[in-house]
Amino acid sequence: PEQVGALVASIRRTVPIAVTVKCRLGFDHHVHPSFLETFVQTVAAQGCRTFFVHARQAWLDGVSPKANRSLPPLDYESVIRLKKKYPDLEIVINGGITDCDEARYLLTHVDGVMVGRKVLEDPLWLASLEEAIGIDRSPMPSRMHLIENYGTYVSHMLQSSTEPQLSMHRLFQPLQTVIRGFPGAARIRQMVCQAGRAAKPDGCAWIDRILEQLSDIAPQSLLALEHAPSPSPSLARIVRVERAVIPP
Repeated sequence: PEQVGALVASIRRTVPIAVTVKCRLGFDHHVHPSFLETFVQTVAAQGCRTFFVHARQAWLDGVSPKANRSLPPLDYESVIRLKKKYPDLEIVINGGITDCDEARYLLTHVDGVMVGRKVLEDPLWLASLEEAIGIDRSPMPSRMHLIENYGTYVSHMLQSSTEPQLSMHRLFQPLQTVIRGFPGAARIRQMVCQAGRAAKPDGCAWIDRILEQLSDIAPQSLLALEHAPSPSPSLARIVRVERAVIPP
């Protein structure tokens, strides 16, 4: 805890934005609730007011990072108790949140939920989540509008990013689960796979080809969704949902 606290203090002296910390409930033999409380108290004393807490212990001895994503079991109640103990801190819960009712319940006890892999696997689930926690997004855009706007986002990233190892696969991957449910979708997904393997300078051309193919084969009636998330970086790898007014 002291080392992380020192890092937070050093970063805060360097950057003009708020510094947040993401952690687990504990690790290996440091599993008692008092360890997490000491960690949060120590780091908060150095100016960190927001903690993203993955509701699992971290097993570092003999367990792979992949296995650590599902082991040990989730423990949401420990995060809820942490919020009760430190009501003045912003506590955001993370880990295995794939159900709207579950997210709704958690938001009555903590300040936010962080959703990761569920959104990557099913970006359109965000619409159901927003509805469940009382966020009004009407009128909803069509799926084509969503895809067009995400294409604009990808083009912007390709043109403005200075990252030499920018992953084309990661940029195009969210389109895989959005482009389905209509005749010809398999062909479009094949194009998305090819785009993910393309060189960075060719990315914008691939976006144009994908949109052109969609316009040719997909009737607007099949692209329209009763529920679709607003076109935004909601399709990014990590999505944070703030506390909302929870309807009865």
